[in-house]
Amino acid sequence: MIWHLSCYLSRYSAGAFVRYRGEFRMFAPASQPRFSLNIDSHNGIDHGFQVMAFTGHEAINKPFCFTLELVSERMSLDLEDLLNRPAFLQFAPDEGGIHGLIDQVSQGDSGRRLTHYSIT
Repeated sequence: MIWHLSCYLSRYSAGAFVRYRGEFRMFAPASQPRFSLNIDSHNGIDHGFQVMAFTGHEAINKPFCFTLELVSERMSLDLEDLLNRPAFLQFAPDEGGIHGLIDQVSQGDSGRRLTHYSIT
């Protein structure tokens, strides 16, 4: 059985919420406050990640899993340094969110100013 993680959205919260086949997706509109990702870094580096979108799911007797689509103005990051780091994804206006550990990270395309990253 898959449990759907739902998020309370009100006129004070940002983003659009869609639930599909046991997964949910949230997207932050450009005109409202963004979701934020805080990564516990032992070296104090600010990765400058901005959360563009995320998906997540959970099921009975299985760990939850979130995949975040991010952008950063930094084109080269030490991706291995991010592995197994504690992270907090804030997606509610009352500072609510979810804590987890970074299991996978990859770098995507780079544009003139921003580079895409994906974190699970």
